[in-house]
Amino acid sequence: MITKEDILAKVKDVLRNELFFEEEIEPETLVRDLGLDSIQLMQLFVYLEESFDFEFAYDSVFENLRGASVNEFVEVIYNSINKQQQEINS
Repeated sequence: MITKEDILAKVKDVLRNELFFEEEIEPETLVRDLGLDSIQLMQLFVYLEESFDFEFAYDSVFENLRGASVNEFVEVIYNSINKQQQEINS
């Protein structure tokens, strides 16, 4: 089972190693304050989808997460993964 801590660690890893974000990332940091443009944000989504084998509901997630904190972003990913796993198991 994937934990929120696993997701947060992966988000930080992708931001540092794939998108070359050098500043410290705290759970309270707002996604918009990371300075990611739309393409980088989509790249982050794709890296996370591939890492955790799930899909974002892009129509609702993309714009809503810009104003979210990293912690809220992690929560959305966690809930999406769990929802998709429940659907598979049903």
